[in-house]
Amino acid sequence: MAGRGGGADYEDLYLRLKQENQELKKETSEQKTTLKRMYTKLAMIDQSMKRQGVGAGKGGAAGAVGAKSTATRRDRENEDALARLRAENADLKRKNARLTEKLRAEVAKNKAAARRGAGGGS
Repeated sequence: MAGRGGGADYEDLYLRLKQENQELKKETSEQKTTLKRMYTKLAMIDQSMKRQGVGAGKGGAAGAVGAKSTATRRDRENEDALARLRAENADLKRKNARLTEKLRAEVAKNKAAARRGAGGGS
């Protein structure tokens, strides 16, 4: 009788292990499918970035559409910043020209005063 009871235990163990094995196979298959999908998305993003002339970098699941709108927004922001910097540069050049002119006037005034002082003292 002990043999029969042990056989039932082995049968239960066998069925449980068989079920676990099937679940693990299913999970492995799902993970492989997910991995293939991720590699495909990565390849698509990489190709999209190469077409746009961008080096390898971070990319999201949005793909080329998200990257393109982000690139367009960044280009616009860069153009705005460049315009501000050019305007600031022009303003600084005008200020520099005024200060240079003031400096020349002061140098000329000092030279004239030095000549008067040197000529008047002799």
